[in-house]
Amino acid sequence: MNVGINTRQVGVTPGEAFKRAIALQAEGNLLAAEKIYRAILKQYPHHFPSLSNLGFVLLDQERMEEATSFLRRALNQNPNSAVVHTRLARALQLLDRAPEAEHRLRRAIALNPELAEAHATLGLGCADLGRYDEAIAALARAIELQPEWARLYYFWGHIKRWSADDPRLPALKALVQKCDSMPIAWQVDLKFALAKACADLGDHDGAFRHQIEGGALQRRLIWRARPAASLATAGSTGTMRAWNSTRWSARSGR
Repeated sequence: MNVGINTRQVGVTPGEAFKRAIALQAEGNLLAAEKIYRAILKQYPHHFPSLSNLGFVLLDQERMEEATSFLRRALNQNPNSAVVHTRLARALQLLDRAPEAEHRLRRAIALNPELAEAHATLGLGCADLGRYDEAIAALARAIELQPEWARLYYFWGHIKRWSADDPRLPALKALVQKCDSMPIAWQVDLKFALAKACADLGDHDGAFRHQIEGGALQRRLIWRARPAASLATAGSTGTMRAWNSTRWSARSGR
């Protein structure tokens, strides 16, 4: 499909085009998905799903100002979307606009108290501001809500040292049995989370093994999913500040 022109001209319905964009986004082909969303919005400028998903794609490409613009437009159409408030908040955090980001997250949690993504994003924001007790509480709540989301354990290990009696440790270890059936992005998160846990618990051989395995998986993910123009920034992938939307959405069941 030629996604650079009006969908009517190629005999594709907007619904079909949107489904194709969703599939491309899930595969990590962000530039192609972006083109389709933009084509749809030329015909239907108030289409909430395309506005929100285009914002998510731009956030994943670290184009924060553009992402905030489309996410705000999406919220103009549906001000009660907890997920969009959460993604907008993350973009604002990365733009160092912490007060509005926290306001958006409080709104998201009020709209959907069981949205693990909102609690996790709040935890990251609190950690960035040095409010570690609040960060720990927020991430603990996120893990309670979605215990199979490996990235949460990765973040947990970066704000709190693992201990043998941590009640979250058995859940992390249990994910090892499911690793091979996970998407590669999930496997990367799990391996790095396990590496940090092993290091904190004194298992240095295990930490090294998981770190090497995670790095190999991450390289596969980067080369497969990120556009060539973004490879220069790929070294930051996996850090707390480089968190991005597609990896969240793949886990949160959006």
